[in-house]
Amino acid sequence: MLRPRASFLATVEQRRAGGGAWVLLRRPIQLGLIFGAFVSFTTTGRLTLRLLLDGLVFWSFIPAMNVAVGLALARYSPARLGASRTTDLLFATFGPWMVWMLAVSGLAAFRPGTVSDPWSVPAWLFPSSVLAAMVWSAWIQHRFHRVALGVSPIRAVLLLGSLKLLVWGAIVAWFALTDQIEPRLPQLLEF
Repeated sequence: MLRPRASFLATVEQRRAGGGAWVLLRRPIQLGLIFGAFVSFTTTGRLTLRLLLDGLVFWSFIPAMNVAVGLALARYSPARLGASRTTDLLFATFGPWMVWMLAVSGLAAFRPGTVSDPWSVPAWLFPSSVLAAMVWSAWIQHRFHRVALGVSPIRAVLLLGSLKLLVWGAIVAWFALTDQIEPRLPQLLEF
């Protein structure tokens, strides 16, 4: 996560050979489990199987969408890494978000009520940590497009922008369709 260009260069060569269903699915499953743990810890302050599975199912559209994106990128990228390897490397770019979710989960586990009571942490902490994860992840994804997929700088920015629009648009649409935006609006506007 700290040196994505060097990591992708080394990984592309090592991962050209092989693939398969497990390589395609292992990181999406990992991301889904982290989503589930995040939901469980931020809801109750502890890990429960029911909430882990609930979060995994509820947020499964994000890994599923990114698998579809990985498959599309594999088909049209000049690098021709194959579907499994391209998708695996795409999911490696989610490291900053996984670190963020694990940090928030740890905060919820060790300081119960922190997530449900936003005034118990400094007001700048949540939005700045989200922004940091977003920028860090975008930087790694840009390196993924440039190094692993071998696309031009302009195309890498266009792919990154399209991917962000697709994923964040789906998240906002999901919250809107499940009537979760309106109850949160007062908190969001106070920040």
